[in-house]
Amino acid sequence: MRVPARRVLVLGGYGTFGRQACAQLVRRGIDVVVAGRSLEHAQQCAAALRPLAGGSATPLQMDGGGIEPGDIAAIGAAVVINASGPFQLQDYGIARASIAAGAHYVDLADARTFVVGIGALDAQARRAGVLVAAGASTVPALSSAVIDAYAPQFGALAAARIVIAPSNSFDPGLATARSILGMLGKPFPAPQGAATRTLYGWQGLRRWRLPGLGARWLGLCEVPDLDVLPPRYPGRPSVRVYAALEIGLLHLGL
Repeated sequence: MRVPARRVLVLGGYGTFGRQACAQLVRRGIDVVVAGRSLEHAQQCAAALRPLAGGSATPLQMDGGGIEPGDIAAIGAAVVINASGPFQLQDYGIARASIAAGAHYVDLADARTFVVGIGALDAQARRAGVLVAAGASTVPALSSAVIDAYAPQFGALAAARIVIAPSNSFDPGLATARSILGMLGKPFPAPQGAATRTLYGWQGLRRWRLPGLGARWLGLCEVPDLDVLPPRYPGRPSVRVYAALEIGLLHLGL
């Protein structure tokens, strides 16, 4: 049975993206539990969040790899946000524990296999009356939202090209850095209509001028959009996703 909406448990809450999620929730008057393996880091993050108007921030030492339904129930969490990547190394233990505890589950995964496979928990989540959603991140959540917004302007969608172009001043965090380094040069299948092509991480090098940002080098990325987007539209458009670092030498070095 789903618990009443009282608080949100954020695993990896003091990380680059988890901290942002915690801040937005506290500003909206929601009580947040900032959780992670380091109690010291959780305490520092919670202290920084407390001056924000609205909700509260409580630090907690917790390893998501060993989380049990009782742990979530004891906290009184109505929602569990999993920001403790890299998701390439995770299973669905946290999601399953959330379902069993009657809590909604959302994660920030951009790992292709992890996001696509989360559907295996759909029936279990529906029986528990909770939402289980993976990929609430730049890809595939925001990229899909942008394409959905513009798709009606076209008679048909034949291809989608997505470019992630971060500022060099942005610190992606250790998990994202590991994810990027783990894909370099690795082959991956990419649907193209009825066929499948083999592409390689950070290859497909090309120069592209981005409005407001200027020209940047682009490199191919393996992300959930390759599988998630084509079935959403008639004709199954081909999808390619690129990363474009601000400093060209750094991009070419990778």
